[in-house]
Amino acid sequence: MLLLNRSVKLRLAVSLGACILMLIVVGTIGLYSLSKTNDALTNTYEGNVLTLGDLSKINQALLGNRVKITAEQRDRNPASALTTQQEVAENDAIIDAAWADYFPNRVSDEQERAITQGFAASLAELRAGIDEINTVMIENDFEAAREIATTTLRAAYPKVLTAIQELIER
Repeated sequence: MLLLNRSVKLRLAVSLGACILMLIVVGTIGLYSLSKTNDALTNTYEGNVLTLGDLSKINQALLGNRVKITAEQRDRNPASALTTQQEVAENDAIIDAAWADYFPNRVSDEQERAITQGFAASLAELRAGIDEINTVMIENDFEAAREIATTTLRAAYPKVLTAIQELIER
C-alpha cells in the first residue's frame, strides 16, 4: 500500500522491473525446456531412426542376395555366376558396414542383445551356404546348387530374416 502512495514514476519503474523479472524467468524456463526437448529428439533419432536405417539396409541386402542367387539358378550360366558372386560380396560389405554401425553401440537391452547374437550366428551359417552355392554354380553344377538351395539356404534364410525382423520391430 505504501507503494501506491508514491509517485507515478516509481510505480511505473517497479511494474516494469517486475515485468522484466517475469520475462527473464519465463525465458530461462523456455530455454531449459528447449534443451530437454533437443536431447530427447537427439536420443530418438540416434536410438530409433539410425537403428532402423541400418537394419533396413541389412534386410534389403539379404533379400537382394536371395533374389540374385535364385535368378542365377534359373539362368544356369556359370559366367554370370561369377558376377553374382561379386554382387553378393558387395551386399555382404553393405551388411557388414550397417551391422558395425548398429552393433554393439545401439543395442538397448539384454533381450535385443540375445536377438543380435542369434542373428550373427544365423548370418554366418547363411553366408557359408551362399559361398557354397556360388562355388558350385561357378563350376556349372546346378543340380548341386539346387540341392544346397533347397536344404541349407531354405533352412538358413528364415532364421536370419526372422531375427532381423524382430530387431526392426523392437
